[in-house]
Amino acid sequence: AWDQTSGTASTNGTANYATTASSGGTTAFSTSTDTAQIVVTTVNDAPVLDNLGNMAFTFHSIAIGLRDLGMTMNPQGAHYTLMGIETLGLRMQRHVENAVKVAEWLEKDPRVDFVTYAGLKSSPYYKRSRKIVPKGAGALFTFAMKGGYDACVKLIDHVKLFSHVANLGDTRSLIIHSASTTHRQLNEEQQVKAGAGPNVVRLSIGIEDVEDIIADLDQAMTAAMG
Repeated sequence: AWDQTSGTASTNGTANYATTASSGGTTAFSTSTDTAQIVVTTVNDAPVLDNLGNMAFTFHSIAIGLRDLGMTMNPQGAHYTLMGIETLGLRMQRHVENAVKVAEWLEKDPRVDFVTYAGLKSSPYYKRSRKIVPKGAGALFTFAMKGGYDACVKLIDHVKLFSHVANLGDTRSLIIHSASTTHRQLNEEQQVKAGAGPNVVRLSIGIEDVEDIIADLDQAMTAAMG
């Protein structure tokens, strides 16, 4: 971060850089650590990271843009967001209704080990969720397949209605096997602690017809376990 008042730079608020040279309106700041040396030069009061090569302009643009403008939406994006907010309440009703039905169906399926969803009466968090979110526990939950890692991977490969993405909260139904994607860098013990064990699949239930959602999961699970 750049402090124009004191003329110092810092990284994550942990290091300050003192003036080392000044000439012709350009002031250089430098520091060295055990791992890297950073040289910061000011040109017309704008900090430049000299030793980043071709990436210097990119980092400069990001830093200055965030400092001066903040994170801002483009006008078209803001327009779409406002339009979406107008029907958010209606969509959330459908999300929650669908999620409860899908979770209840999965909980009764013999191919499923367990379902983790606060909207289920069997959940240890059900009473708390009714107090905190009385209109529903949302549309995101996980379930574990008895076939383990391989069955989960096959399940993802066979879904047709669900979209295989890492997004959350879409109007479309989304699915992902975290252990082979977003959490694959963790070992099995770490994955389990994170709620993303090898046998766990994450769902974000959309607003499609719930019978279609269940039918897609059913055929994919059959293919995965077969």
